[in-house]
Amino acid sequence: MVLANYVRVKLVEPLKEQLRAEGREQGREQGIEQGREQGREQGIEQGREQGITQANAVWREWYERRLKAEAEGLPFDEPPPDVG
Repeated sequence: MVLANYVRVKLVEPLKEQLRAEGREQGREQGIEQGREQGREQGIEQGREQGITQANAVWREWYERRLKAEAEGLPFDEPPPDVG
């Protein structure tokens, strides 16, 4: 009984604690990586949305200039935004 208690206290319990600590560290590292991945995905999505918004604004401005020139009977030879 004394030997079993000694083995538990000196070997088993420290080993269990070491394994728990390693598990916590591994879990922390996984959590950090998941957070980074989510942040990257959000950043990419926000960048896409911002790019689309900006591209649409450029096209709207070009289209409005074209309509204004047409309404005033002026020639409009400005290329579309995606050409030049």
